[in-house]
Amino acid sequence: PPDSHGTELFVDGRPQVELAPGATVEVVRSAHPMQFVRLGGEQFFFQTLERKLHWGVSIKEAIDPEPS
Repeated sequence: PPDSHGTELFVDGRPQVELAPGATVEVVRSAHPMQFVRLGGEQFFFQTLERKLHWGVSIKEAIDPEPS
């Protein structure tokens, strides 16, 4: 569609690269199995890291999240 935007490849919830029209992405199983820890029920690991490490938050917000 004329109003559409480009396509971006996300890896582990983070944008990695914008894909050109006609680009292909091959997803294969790793030879090295991993085990993931799920913290807080349905919450995802990287969301927990973002919250605890204040990723994507300005330093001012991280220090004083609720200014008075």
